[in-house]
Amino acid sequence: MSTTSHDWLVLLRVRFPHILDAAEQSFEAPPRADVWRFGPENSSFNDLGLPNFRSETWGGFALYHDRETAEAVVAAPRDSLPFLTDAVEAWCGLLLPVTHRGEVDLRGQVESDSAIQTVDQDPGGPLVVVTTAGYLSREPDQIPRIVDFNARASKARDFYKTLEGNVRSSIFYTGHDGLDNLTCSFWRNDAAMQEAAYDAGYHRDQIKRQNTHQMTDRTSFTRARVLESSGTWDGSNPVDEMS
Repeated sequence: MSTTSHDWLVLLRVRFPHILDAAEQSFEAPPRADVWRFGPENSSFNDLGLPNFRSETWGGFALYHDRETAEAVVAAPRDSLPFLTDAVEAWCGLLLPVTHRGEVDLRGQVESDSAIQTVDQDPGGPLVVVTTAGYLSREPDQIPRIVDFNARASKARDFYKTLEGNVRSSIFYTGHDGLDNLTCSFWRNDAAMQEAAYDAGYHRDQIKRQNTHQMTDRTSFTRARVLESSGTWDGSNPVDEMS
């Protein structure tokens, strides 16, 4: 088994035949994963405005230090993830991280600009962006702040979905275990992502608001290239829609 100076991501999105509750359901990490983040997609909210961590679709990623192990998961997902036998649909992709910045808690401690090791040279190809957000505390006095951020994150996802350049956009509520939630978005090309994130529009407005109001205590983003994929996501492979 060979190792490299950068990491590999296995991104996963699964649809189950019925709604599953994170308080009652756990999913074992695939073999030899250094990080495993998996949670309900686009969860509904409770009376307090917090996610209830329940959904029939779940997603997240596993992080690896070697390509062979990560590649094996994508090539035969059910061998590494037995819970997929219960799924009615699943998509799995091998991602090469090319940019990672920010603070994130993936391992039970906050890391700055170093949680995901990136490749030295970007090879180009289909682009996925993974972002995270987290808090120092979830005590009652922080609830209004968390509720506000969750609502704005949902609006940003909905804004992305209106754009021609966006192929998929989801929030995975992986923070049911106290760590950070994450989002992922697929783009037809790099220019479409840059325009959506940083040109005039709802997402750029939220970046400015984060800089002035600190809606969340930490954030990170990772840009990655899809090298291999298998399965479907809402009936098709999103990579087929990416240039």
